[in-house]
Amino acid sequence: RTLSVLHLSRCLVGDDVAKSIGKMLRKNKTLRTIDLGKCSIEREGCIAIASALHKNRTLSVLHLSRCNVGDCGAAAIGIALKHNRGLTELYLTGCGIGDGGAAAIADGIKSNKHLIELWLYD
Repeated sequence: RTLSVLHLSRCLVGDDVAKSIGKMLRKNKTLRTIDLGKCSIEREGCIAIASALHKNRTLSVLHLSRCNVGDCGAAAIGIALKHNRGLTELYLTGCGIGDGGAAAIADGIKSNKHLIELWLYD
């Protein structure tokens, strides 16, 4: 059996674990959903996960709601969206993303034909 869904919401997951998840995502070809909502992930962890999304084509759902993504993390996600071809749902509610971060995500969406749902509000 292979893992296809990883729910770690409300766990004590911080940037170090998020970096490990990012490293794993670079090679993983079975994981479809990751829920890291309400974890302690901040900018560095978000950047690590976003950079893994450049190559990963199997992850379709990513929950980062209520993490402290901020504008820097959102910018990394925006860049990842330009290259990612697997993500169909992205949840970023309550992530402290301002106008600059939202603009970066919007820019990434322009060239992404696969994202169907984006939840982005505070």
